[in-house]
Amino acid sequence: NGLTGNSRYNNTQWVGFSGENLEAVIDLESIQTVSKLGLNILKYHWQRMWEPNVLTFSISEDGINYKEVYRTNHFPANGINEIRAKIPLQKARFVKIQAENKGIIPVGEYGAGGKAWLLVDEFYVD
Repeated sequence: NGLTGNSRYNNTQWVGFSGENLEAVIDLESIQTVSKLGLNILKYHWQRMWEPNVLTFSISEDGINYKEVYRTNHFPANGINEIRAKIPLQKARFVKIQAENKGIIPVGEYGAGGKAWLLVDEFYVD
């Protein structure tokens, strides 16, 4: 819808995964040239909102054979982490986004022993 989540996480634009991983596939409906992929991740440990252990973007022309084009585990902001991955120009029809949820909140952290929330908003494909 083109709307992003806000830092107060109350504008209904965030999608949350409680203890679950994110895996989404975007079908661009035709083979296109792709050079930038992205999304936003909300990180507020004091609200049990954790960054993923790892985030990957993969692309495919046929929806079967995927090639990983970006990987990160670096989410420094306490708040909104804007991920904008610039990749060499590549042809793709499908874009796969995978984010591994933190899982169980570690001992010593707020909400320890409970499931971590993974919050994301808009996916970007340019």
